Amino acid sequence: MGLISEEGSPEEISQALKVFFLGLNQAISESPLKTLTIYVHGANSSFYRATAQGAQYRYFTGSKAVLLVFSWPSAENILKYTTDVKHTQQTATDFVHLVKLMAKYSRAERIHILAYSAGGRLSGDALGRLGKEYEKANAELIRKKFRFGQLYLTSSDEDLYEFIDYLPRYIHLFKGITLTIDKIDSVLGFAKITDGQLRLGRPPRDAGSLDLTDAQNEWLTKVINSSNFNIINLEINKIPGFKFSHSAWYENPWVSTDVITTLNLGLSPEQRGLEKYKGYLDRDVWYFPPDYLKKLKTSLLQRKK
Repeated sequence: MGLISEEGSPEEISQALKVFFLGLNQAISESPLKTLTIYVHGANSSFYRATAQGAQYRYFTGSKAVLLVFSWPSAENILKYTTDVKHTQQTATDFVHLVKLMAKYSRAERIHILAYSAGGRLSGDALGRLGKEYEKANAELIRKKFRFGQLYLTSSDEDLYEFIDYLPRYIHLFKGITLTIDKIDSVLGFAKITDGQLRLGRPPRDAGSLDLTDAQNEWLTKVINSSNFNIINLEINKIPGFKFSHSAWYENPWVSTDVITTLNLGLSPEQRGLEKYKGYLDRDVWYFPPDYLKKLKTSLLQRKK
């Protein structure tokens, strides 16, 4: 374990932290993926629960992925949700510092981010700050510096309007961005009651009700229909006895599989067995069809040829 002071700089790290990176880079070099995934947990969590979720992810990759859990201080009580929100704001700068450290000292060829629920709020805030910090820098040099791969936002608790404001600052830094939504997510519904904010993972049923300018809508449609930005609607479910939930990324085997194939293989939604429909303003939205596993298996077998 290595400690980082609040006044610390990526240019100056302790001997203990140097030892930590030796171990981390050894794990990366032994992994066939040569990547690092940073997991940012949700609210009402604990260090044990967050690391267990991270360990579950690594286990389902055949223990081939290298995963680092960013454990921010949750109050570990759903009734103290507002405290957790405050803590995500206070630790966003720490996450920015962590990303800078990983970019400078890790040997990962790609750095992925998996953010769940309130972890989406924290990482969105942090990436917005990071993007603003480098907004006048050469974009290609910054992409090479941070080596971001995939950003997977699942059931994100981030304020929807904040996401729309911050996304232009960092979207160009990632190879791909995926987000899951569910307009009847009860957990994010409860979160909305606390402050009235619309959540990224639980958008309104009528997308036309959003208070956006024509320019914002035009830009969003262009982004959503691009190859490196994908929305997965978990509300669509024509599979008998099969239910998605707020915790679907680690509770539901299909969503877990999609997370793994996205982060570790960088496959497009179609290659991952998903199907799409046209939503508001002719925007592409993806979902899990009943024959998802069959389609995914066929795609993976074709990929091996």
